[in-house]
This record gives sequence, C-alpha cells and structure tokens, in this order.
Amino acid sequence: MTSRILVLAFFTVLAAARTFSGADLNFGELNQTFTAPTINHAVKVPIGNNNFSLNVMIAEFEPPANTTTDLQNPRVAATIYELSWPWNTTINETLKTLEGVEEPRFCVSIPLGPFPDSVTKAYKETDLGDCTNALGEQCTRDLKNQGFAPDVGCNTPIPESCSGKLGSGSIGSAPLLNIEQKYYSAYEKSETRFAYTTSEIYSNGNDTLFQHDVQRLHVLLFTSSGSAPICVRVADHKVSGAMARPGGSMCFVALLALGAMLFML
Repeated sequence: MTSRILVLAFFTVLAAARTFSGADLNFGELNQTFTAPTINHAVKVPIGNNNFSLNVMIAEFEPPANTTTDLQNPRVAATIYELSWPWNTTINETLKTLEGVEEPRFCVSIPLGPFPDSVTKAYKETDLGDCTNALGEQCTRDLKNQGFAPDVGCNTPIPESCSGKLGSGSIGSAPLLNIEQKYYSAYEKSETRFAYTTSEIYSNGNDTLFQHDVQRLHVLLFTSSGSAPICVRVADHKVSGAMARPGGSMCFVALLALGAMLFML
C-alpha cells in the first residue's frame, strides 16, 4: 500500500504543489534528520553582476513513527534547494546594495515537470548551471529577459519558445525576501534553504525514487531586476555523512589543530 505523509517546515509554507513522479513541492525549510550519505551539487546563480550559489541536495529520511504504512523500514527521498551568497547580510539588504533600489523584489519559480527525456539528456555536467544545451538558446535567452509581470506577484510567465521543454505541469513560485536565513560571520556568508520536495514512502533499499531525484534535471528561475534560469543535474556528486553546516565546533577543531602544530614547532 502506498502512503503519503505531511512534512512540517520550520516556518510557514508559502506554497505547495504536486510535482513530478508524485513528489510534493513546498517552500520553506524541511525539518528532518537525514540519513547518510547525501548527494549534492552547487552552481553559480548570476544576480546582476554578482554570483549567488544554488546548492541542490538529495537526501533520505525516516517518516514519523506514527505514519501509517505497510512497508518495512520506510524511507522518504527529499530534494532540498539552498541559496547562499558571500555577504553576511540579508537578501533584502544585499539586493538593495547590489541593485541600488529601496524595495527589491526577488522570486524563485520552479517548473513542476516532468521534463522530456531529450531535455534532461541534453544537459551536460560541464554546463555548470547554464540551461542553453538543455532548453535551447532561444528559450534560455527569453527566460533571461523575463521580468516581473505587472500585478501578478511572483508568477513569472513562461515564454512561448520554452513550450514543451519545461514539462506539462504548472509552475511553483514564491518570494525569497524576508525568509529565514542563517549567517556564518566566520565564513562571511549567508544562506537559506528555501524549498524542498518529498517523495512517496518506499522501503529502505529500494532507491528508485532517490535515484530519480539524483538523475533528473532541476530547473529554477530566479527573478530580481533581471532573471537567471538555472539548470542542475546532481548526478554523482556524493557527500559522505549528513548535511552539515559550518559552525562553532568546526572552528574549535581548527583552533585545536593550529595549536597542536604550533606546539610541535
């Protein structure tokens, strides 16, 4: 019997929609403990004349104990989208400085697919986030020229040149201003996990849904004063262990190592 669960976020979910292969798309941060290993891949996101970084992470977690399912050792696959930038300021303040505006706008749109196999296969790891090979020159150019349509919030219209390339589903969109962020002053960076998808429940050892998220093409459109279409295929970028964030403990270990080196000298 196939079961579904409701996953809670740290803060209010801005939107939710059904996406490819029965997965659920939510905006917010996924509050779960992930099992290791996780797989991730990061690419640059050009915002104006500066680069943010998009990290796409594929992880797995055990559903809550009270979840009703007949499956043994149940698991759920999750895709987590994380945005970071090399300044210890909020997105609002960063965009005010970069774009010279008092009231910046910043949104993300995620096509809900599924994408044609030809689009997925056309993307190469050497593209490093560039959508040109996957979506074609005209579609990619038109997406970059997209701005905010009047009085429609974050719903960015899809150009006719992209017809049939971004799947038959709708578009999930949400604003990225005033969202929960984490700051790492020692690293002079800020980041936020702004969206995630969760799969149907499956048995541990059956990694079909997990591998689907690893192999499929992820397309995101970031829009501020201009638009940045980003394509990512996580593929075989494996990270051992849970998804760790840099923090005080890492700095402490580094100081211990430095002290040991000085002592040896």
